[in-house]
Amino acid sequence: MSLVGVMTTGAGRRWGLPLADRVLLTTVYYRTNLTFRQIALLFGISKSAAHRIVEHVAPLLTPASGSRSGTPCRATATTVGPTETRAWASNARTRI
Repeated sequence: MSLVGVMTTGAGRRWGLPLADRVLLTTVYYRTNLTFRQIALLFGISKSAAHRIVEHVAPLLTPASGSRSGTPCRATATTVGPTETRAWASNARTRI
């Protein structure tokens, strides 16, 4: 049996950031009102890589059941969507 052209487990390019930094990047994106360009600058990666990381990690941070699908969970265990989080973050600045 020939394995030419068959992808094996672990094939492909490795992530530029360790797992902890990828989770932190995703959390920062949802908790702040920063753009991918700004977050990429903070973490020293490209904006495309920042977008790929958020798209990959966000579903992993979503609770498995009991909530709306596809929405990340806040640290307070309240389920909110990305637009709700951004609106909350922008309103928080005016409340201070």
